[in-house]
Amino acid sequence: MALSRLVFMLAILGFATSCIQVHQQFTINPDHSARVRLTLTMDPDKIDFESVGNTLNRRDELDRAERSLEEIADRMITAAEGVDAWTDYAMEKSVGGKVVVTMTGYIPDLSKYRLYPEDSEGFSNLRFHFDQQDDKQEALTMQLEGINDAITSNKKPKLSPDEIQDHRKRQRKIFASEARETKFMLDPLRITAQLRLPGPVTQVSNFTKPSPREVQITFQGHKLYSMLDLILTDDALAKQAFANGWRFEEDIPLPGDQVNEFLFGKKAPLSLIMKPATRPLFDYAKELDRAKRHPISGLEP
Repeated sequence: MALSRLVFMLAILGFATSCIQVHQQFTINPDHSARVRLTLTMDPDKIDFESVGNTLNRRDELDRAERSLEEIADRMITAAEGVDAWTDYAMEKSVGGKVVVTMTGYIPDLSKYRLYPEDSEGFSNLRFHFDQQDDKQEALTMQLEGINDAITSNKKPKLSPDEIQDHRKRQRKIFASEARETKFMLDPLRITAQLRLPGPVTQVSNFTKPSPREVQITFQGHKLYSMLDLILTDDALAKQAFANGWRFEEDIPLPGDQVNEFLFGKKAPLSLIMKPATRPLFDYAKELDRAKRHPISGLEP
């Protein structure tokens, strides 16, 4: 998912939707089947309306954001890939305008899960890659599509040094013209994932580990904005990023480990190693049967 799709989606859904928090809580079985509890939160208290002037009507924006949150949930339900069923949908609203949407999905193979289809407008998909290294350990690597999954090479750059500088100047001008709106939309954005795993975790890289079988990660929009700004202003990063004509709204062309250092703190993969397990954390077939008998019937228009 290109960065342009994320920023574009936030823009068309309304400024208030930029304060959305996306949380996915995964419970993962040894066969990589999973249950995900998805929570979408829109909190207007996190919005600095004054930063974009007096052109926005707070009430209109909040109403628009509430409708947009339902649209986001509906799009996830109807278009997510690798999900057998969705159930337990609920929306809660507070007096102050905070809206929370929750729902549960059942995933037969987590490595094939996409909350948003490829090449659609939406948040970055979390992509899971499992590697059974031996009978004593299994590795799990996670990527955010369009953010830290670039495939880089040592091929000769397409642009000359002078062309790189000219292209960089054009991209800086474009970024500067949209900086206020882009920063406003990205700053409050949070995408978090919490993983309950079947076996004990013995090693983590860029994850936090609150318990022996649980890890979590938080993607923060303001760190992405700072990284984009640094790429456009730092000579060494600019030379690396613009060698093949990159535009700032496209997928980030830097190596994933380098992006991870900006976003999560360590120049290394977003990964873990756990001990293999055979006992499932939940009965997938039984819960899936219940979910299919109690599907989400549809959201209000």
